[in-house]
Amino acid sequence: MSEPINNNDQEHGSTKNREARQKSKPTPKRRDAQKRNERPLVVGNRKLTKEEKAERKKKRNEVLNKQRLAMDGKAPERYLPERDQGPLRKATRDMIDTRWTLSEFLVPIMFVAFIATFFLPRGGKLAFIPLGIIYAIFFSAMLEMFITNRQIKSKLAELFPGRPIPAGQGMYVASRMMQLRPWRQPKPGIKRGESIR
Repeated sequence: MSEPINNNDQEHGSTKNREARQKSKPTPKRRDAQKRNERPLVVGNRKLTKEEKAERKKKRNEVLNKQRLAMDGKAPERYLPERDQGPLRKATRDMIDTRWTLSEFLVPIMFVAFIATFFLPRGGKLAFIPLGIIYAIFFSAMLEMFITNRQIKSKLAELFPGRPIPAGQGMYVASRMMQLRPWRQPKPGIKRGESIR
């Protein structure tokens, strides 16, 4: 059985708690409490002087300039963005740049077909021709990218045995194939039809 509760003990205990909770000073205003708790978003980040800012900007511009030159083929490959560096990526670019592909003309053809839909009579059978062309080109280009990616992966495994294929290889191949040759970055370093070394 449980013991009966003594009301004296309860009152005595609550008095002790009340005494312990007595305030020594008034509650601070909200703005003062918030100001006291303010912390920088980046710990240890102090304000930079004008000279330090200028130096940082200069270094960043130098890196970007070297990167731009490397993308145009006028600077060493070590300045390329990380995703474009390495012999496997170079071989991938060369394998794509040496061939003619439908995928590189995908966007211009789809654009022309889309514009053609505005000039054809509405509701007629002719209106579906550009739409059919858009779908046919799109699915043909997707199939071409898939097959090309498989071919490139097997060729890379043959050329570089034991080296892992970089992550995102499929997207790298697809994005390069969908760009018109003059717009590709890094610039193509091989002519169409030329054999890969």
